[in-house]
Amino acid sequence: MTKENQIKFDFTNPSDPKNALFCFTFASMAYKSQPEVKEELRKIGYDDTKAVFFKSSLTAGFIVEMDDVIAVSFRGSSTWREWLNNCNMWLRRTEDGRVHSGFWTTVERISPSIFEIILPHLRPGTKLVITGHSRGGALAAFFLFIFNRHVSCNKLGDYPAVVHMFGSPRICDGEFAASMNGETSTEKPSKTSFQKFWQSMHDFSVNVYSFIAMFIWLLHFVFVRRMKGIDDHRVSSYEKSILELVVWTPYVRRMQAMVDGKNLSSDEEATIRSKLNGTEVTIITKEKLQVDLQPWQQRRLETMKTVQGFIDGDQSAGKGFDALLTEFETRPFSRTPLENMEILSAFYVPRDGFDKCMSAVIMNAVLGWYDALRFASASGRAEIVHNERFFKMAFTLGGTDSEAVNFLRNNPDKIAESLVQGFLFAEKFRETSDYDRHWPSAYGLEVIISALNGSCKEIPALPKDQWDNAWEEAKQQISAYYQVTTPSTIENSIDVSH
Repeated sequence: MTKENQIKFDFTNPSDPKNALFCFTFASMAYKSQPEVKEELRKIGYDDTKAVFFKSSLTAGFIVEMDDVIAVSFRGSSTWREWLNNCNMWLRRTEDGRVHSGFWTTVERISPSIFEIILPHLRPGTKLVITGHSRGGALAAFFLFIFNRHVSCNKLGDYPAVVHMFGSPRICDGEFAASMNGETSTEKPSKTSFQKFWQSMHDFSVNVYSFIAMFIWLLHFVFVRRMKGIDDHRVSSYEKSILELVVWTPYVRRMQAMVDGKNLSSDEEATIRSKLNGTEVTIITKEKLQVDLQPWQQRRLETMKTVQGFIDGDQSAGKGFDALLTEFETRPFSRTPLENMEILSAFYVPRDGFDKCMSAVIMNAVLGWYDALRFASASGRAEIVHNERFFKMAFTLGGTDSEAVNFLRNNPDKIAESLVQGFLFAEKFRETSDYDRHWPSAYGLEVIISALNGSCKEIPALPKDQWDNAWEEAKQQISAYYQVTTPSTIENSIDVSH
C-alpha cells in the first residue's frame, strides 16, 4: 500500500528532478549504519521494506526491493583502503576500452556477491536503480555495465536499469563510454601484433599524461580551491542543490519569465493554472501590455545587446564594451545602480572576485535602495528585490549562490570593512549623481494597472524631510543583508514595506 510520504522512481521520465531526489536519498544512506538506514527507510515510507547489506574490503552498500524496483546504493570513500584504491588511476585496457583500475577491480570483485542477492528477485517487469555519491557513483556506473552484460550474456531477460551518479570522478575513456551507451558492436575486430604493440604504447602515453594532469589538478586543488572544493563535494552540498531543484526550479523559471516580460508558452500557462487548483487567472506580462520603457531602461537594453555582442565576438560590440567599461570607471554614476550592478556582475566580479568588488557592490546597493525607499511603491520595491534580484545580482551572475553565501559567512571582518568603505563612497554620490533618481518608479503593480487603463494614483515620492531617515534605513538594511550568518538570511533580510 502506497503511503503519503513514500518517494518513488518514475521510469517514464528518468530525468525528472524528483528521481534525482529519490536516488540521492539512497546514495546518502550508504554512508550510514544499518540501524540508521532502516530508520531512514521508515521516514520515506518503506518501514516494512528490508535492506540487504553488502561489504568488502574496498566498498560497501545496500540493496532494497520496493515492489517492482530494486535499488542498489554504493558508499563513497570512507576507509583508508578505499582512498588508496582511488589513487590506483592507471587506465587498464579491457576489450571495451580503458577503465580506472581501482574502481573496475572493486566492482569486478563485489559483483558476484550482489548478483547472489539480486538475481533471485528478478521477474518480468523488474527495474533497477543504481546510485552512489563520489566514489560510490563511479562504482554504480561500472556495476550497471557489468549487470547489463551479465544479463545479456546469460539471456536472463530484459530488466530496465538506470544509474544516477552524484559527484562521480572520471572512470573511463571515450571508447569504453561508447560501449556503456551501446554505441559499439559487441564483436571486436582482431588486431595484429604490431597494432597491439602500438596500442600498448599509446595506452602508456595516455596514462603518463593523465598522471601529469592529475598532479597539476591536485596542486590547484590544494593551493587555490583549498577547502572550498571539499565543501562543494560534501553530501550536504548536493542535498541542498537537489532540494532546490525539485521544489523551486520549475516555478521560479516560469514566474521569472513573467516578470522579465517574456510571454509564456501555452503549456507553461496551463502549468501555472493547474498549480493554482483551477482558479481562473489571466497571465499578464509587461511585454503583452506594451508598457513604455523609461530612458534608462532603453539604455539598459542597448547595454545588454553590447555585452551579448562582445560575448559573441562582434568587433564593433567589443569597442562598445570597452567604452562602456571606461565610462563605468570614469563616471560610475552616469547609470543607475541597477545597471551598475549588472556591469559589476558581468565583468568585474568574475574577473576580480567578491573580495575586491564588495565595496562597489555595497555602494550601489545602498544608493539603489535609498532611491527605492524614496520613489518606489511597496510592490515596486518587492519587484526590485525579488524579480530583478538587485542585491543578489552581483553574486548570481558573477558566481554561484553557494559561493556568495560562503564568502559572506566566512569573511565577516572583510564584509564589515567593505560596508564602511561602501557607505563612505555612497555618501559622496548621495545627491550628486547624474542618473535619474526616479528609476525605481518603473516597477510595481501601479505600472501594470495604468497600462490596463485602470484607475491608479501616481506613486507619491517620500517627503524630503524624511530622506535622511530613508538613508539611515537603507544603510541598516544593506548591513543586515550582507552580514549573513545562515543561507536563509540572504533571502529574508530586506523589508520592502515602508
